[in-house]
Amino acid sequence: MTTFSKRRSNGAVLLTAILGLGSAPVWAVGFFLPNQSVEATARGNAWVATADSAAAVHYNPAGLTQLEGPTSEFGLYTVYLGYDHDSDLDGEHYKTDRGLKAVPHLYYAQPINKKMAYGLGLTAPFGLGTEWDNDTVFRDVAIEADLKYVRLSAVLSYALTETLSIGGGVGLDYTNVTLKRGIDDALSPFPNDTLKFEGDGTDLVWTLSLLWKPCDAHSFGLTYRSASEFKLKGDVESTPEGFGLPDGSANIDFNTPQTVAGGYRYRVNDRFDVEANVEWVDWDSLNTLTLNGDGLGGMPVPVPFEYESSFIYEVGGSYQVDDRCRVHFGYVYNEASVPDLFYNPAVPDSNLQSLNVGLSYKFDKVTMSGAYQYAWSEYDVNDSVLPSNGRYDSEHHAFLVSARWDY
Repeated sequence: MTTFSKRRSNGAVLLTAILGLGSAPVWAVGFFLPNQSVEATARGNAWVATADSAAAVHYNPAGLTQLEGPTSEFGLYTVYLGYDHDSDLDGEHYKTDRGLKAVPHLYYAQPINKKMAYGLGLTAPFGLGTEWDNDTVFRDVAIEADLKYVRLSAVLSYALTETLSIGGGVGLDYTNVTLKRGIDDALSPFPNDTLKFEGDGTDLVWTLSLLWKPCDAHSFGLTYRSASEFKLKGDVESTPEGFGLPDGSANIDFNTPQTVAGGYRYRVNDRFDVEANVEWVDWDSLNTLTLNGDGLGGMPVPVPFEYESSFIYEVGGSYQVDDRCRVHFGYVYNEASVPDLFYNPAVPDSNLQSLNVGLSYKFDKVTMSGAYQYAWSEYDVNDSVLPSNGRYDSEHHAFLVSARWDY
């Protein structure tokens, strides 16, 4: 084998290390982002059996039959986050770049008649990113990972009986992935060299749900969201150029998981209600993928994710202070999805907990809501095949605001 072909082969191996596990989470449970409504997030996302606003488009479309008229909602989830890592390899302390990241959501919904309603939504159910300094012990595994994700949803709901409604619809998903890491010293003498992949793609997804309210005090909700399957098309490039590294076009099949969420809501009295939810995220479907393309010299590259399915446990409630003001509270426990064996600092997943509080205030036809979320995690990695063993800690501070119009 020539020196040039050896370098291209080694470059393909480097890309395997980039892309295997190289998605960009901010939350636990892989890179799934459950926070798609201010009021729901303030309740710890325990809202599947409530779903009584336009945000039901995402959480439980069957809940749209509860609407009395047209309504819309715009909100913003803004999070200040960071990860710290104490490495077992060199004993050093590393941290990701801190900063604010904002994720919007937008909904519109209205009844069609007494039994039917429809809704539209623009959300980001996956995404965000991480960025480490360029001098970490694992820079040849991960420097930056960024996942941008947008879903445009259209749903319908129908009241089968006075107590049972069903809902469902479709979504058009778009994602853009950027992944960057250093180049192995055996291939490049430059201290700030990088190897980057960027690609994007679209896919159609669907959802089904139901809401059962046998009486005013009790309600049950269930929502299924399908998996997505993307063909990400893009390019790989190295900096500085040369050394026979793989620059050019590349593509990879990539998917996000199916999810199932179930919830029970108990209305204690006219002012106070509580709810508990469990959500299953099927990360077992994200196994070993394959990177192909001209930029790899025609050599298929295996990309081992090997995630593990996990659960989110959510509990929360609301209290009506008066005719205009309502307070919300919640707690969430998110299980980690990335196994130690393939743990990559580009995906610093962990068992994450959060405490949430919020307030809604109604002004005639406009309701303003705000919430605060504090999340934290501690996780020890001991058996990774990558240079990522050690302790990972995180603190997240999120601020949410929204405005709802009831026409």
